[in-house]
Amino acid sequence: ERRVFSIVQRCISSSLLMSEVDSELLDVSIFGQLEELQDETQPDFVEEVITLYLETSEEKLNEMEAMLENKDLDELTKSAHSLKGSSANIGAVKVVKLCADLKTLSENEDYQGCKQCLEDTKEQFRLVKEHLQDIMKKNKEKRES
Repeated sequence: ERRVFSIVQRCISSSLLMSEVDSELLDVSIFGQLEELQDETQPDFVEEVITLYLETSEEKLNEMEAMLENKDLDELTKSAHSLKGSSANIGAVKVVKLCADLKTLSENEDYQGCKQCLEDTKEQFRLVKEHLQDIMKKNKEKRES
């Protein structure tokens, strides 16, 4: 009985979170896969993954800006690849595409292209961050009510 309640609770929680996902910013299927990993033993799993992604990505973007200023395009290429991977894991599809573009631009030593693409990436990340924070806030409010 307790297990059934737990499964029902998880399904309700998942559907509440999924209903908040903006498919323009996040791949709903990837976000859903994250939620499937959350259970009674890890009730805050999705929130922890989101928080870790937001913190590390923000740091990575700041480092990438410094790399660009120092014209260290080799390191920028590596960092764009890294951010692309972590963004793919969370389902931030536009950030993934921009990181792939940035990686290509840096490999081709297109400094001006890199500069514009990094700005676009930062803006898209800002939108994803706001959306993810909003999802976490609404989820917390729903759990507390």
